[in-house]
Amino acid sequence: MISTAGQPALGPGSVPQFIFVGACAFGIAWLSFSLIINSAFGRADNGDYGRFMAPFADKPYGFIANWPPPDQRLQEDRFFQWWIPYWDPAKIEDARYFGSTVLFWLGGKFLSRILLGDDVVSLRMSGAIACLVLMGAYGLVLWSARKSACSGRLLMSVVPMILASALVLSEVCYGSFINSYFQEGGSFVFLVCLFSASVFVCGGSIRFERMPILAAAACLFATAKVQHGFVGPLLLVLIVVHAFRIRPRGRYERAGLAVSICVIVGAMPATFWLNGHRPSRRNNAYHSLYFGILGHCHDPTAQLRAEGLPEESVALIGLPAYSNEAGVLIGQLGARLAHRSTFRISMREPTALISLLREAAMHAGNIEMDYLGMRAQGAVDYRSIPSGIHVWSRLRRAVIPRGDGLLLLLGILIVGFGVSCIVPKRLSIRSWAFLGLLFTLISGLELCASTLGDGLYEIDRHLFASNLALDLTLCICPTLVMITVLGRRDEATSNVNATR
Repeated sequence: MISTAGQPALGPGSVPQFIFVGACAFGIAWLSFSLIINSAFGRADNGDYGRFMAPFADKPYGFIANWPPPDQRLQEDRFFQWWIPYWDPAKIEDARYFGSTVLFWLGGKFLSRILLGDDVVSLRMSGAIACLVLMGAYGLVLWSARKSACSGRLLMSVVPMILASALVLSEVCYGSFINSYFQEGGSFVFLVCLFSASVFVCGGSIRFERMPILAAAACLFATAKVQHGFVGPLLLVLIVVHAFRIRPRGRYERAGLAVSICVIVGAMPATFWLNGHRPSRRNNAYHSLYFGILGHCHDPTAQLRAEGLPEESVALIGLPAYSNEAGVLIGQLGARLAHRSTFRISMREPTALISLLREAAMHAGNIEMDYLGMRAQGAVDYRSIPSGIHVWSRLRRAVIPRGDGLLLLLGILIVGFGVSCIVPKRLSIRSWAFLGLLFTLISGLELCASTLGDGLYEIDRHLFASNLALDLTLCICPTLVMITVLGRRDEATSNVNATR
């Protein structure tokens, strides 16, 4: 721990205290106002709603059927262009998806029944529950940040994280997904909860007795979407490594470590079960091959021959799984169409994998996703509202690179945080570096999992969690730098006072 000998007591009237309280007040006010404004926006259905909404909604309110007849005007009103906030309740509760995002949709259904009656389900109700969780998670960040600082100057180091995280959480391009039947709504909320739990557990020092809370948040995020399943094993490895470096002392710390390991290991079968029971796994495997790795191979025909797949299917490269030709191929191949073919091709031709990831990185950062409308029919566009709910997206576009620059940035952050976890003697630096390393690895691995899992099909939306994890990582960076610099000054002052 950092010695604070010779430092003035952090009283209620100190300047750092005033700045910290002001930053907290601004963050709470900004986030509260933004979440209220964000409730007016959602994401238009691209056809994926039907895979998740079966237990909750049947069709859009006022529509004859969920899939209207092939009339151009009806199709435009139903898909991609407009967000539809009100839906008819489900008549047959046929559950096809069992991820953690269901918690918000289920709560929204019951809240709609209480407030709006039995005839309509509002997506805004699910979003309202998610907003309450987000505000609670942000409040935990503020409380944990205050507890992590043991001197006035160190209290100043958490102010940038407080302000930056408020901007990220208020971004309408992220928040609009909580008012939809997309899994990304759960990814958003539970990744923020994971961030909040990480600050609670690792802010200032790693507290093993609190580790089960971090493990529980990781499990909720891992089960929100199949591609997040790696988070549990990743966190388990990092926890075990740090447990060997920072040996838990005391009964409660050892018990917390044991419980967190049991929670993560116990949740892994649920993640694998979700992966094996998703109805779209054949389409995902097709996209991984024909909309992904094969398009970057030097000789895709030879790769198809090596995998025992029809060589004439090379003509389907670049066609989505929902085209007629691709549908015929998927039906013919059945279980032969699997992700293991993508992994084997990647092993035989690593340059194709590198090229695919580089192209995917070019799409990273497009959090606007304008092809999915965000406003209801007749409502105003979010860009015309002078509320600041899209400040972060504009700032992000100007600061964070894409393509090779993004891959280089991720590499630098991983190395920097990794070294900071090992070299410094001060526990406060190592604990914040642990937090930064976790979210940088999540961002990078999400990029790989999304690309290998579903190719480049709708890659902008599938990189949602990767973009958000990187944003939360950048919120941590100024805090770690300031703790490193200001902590050295505190130690130097302490040494001078001790000499005197």
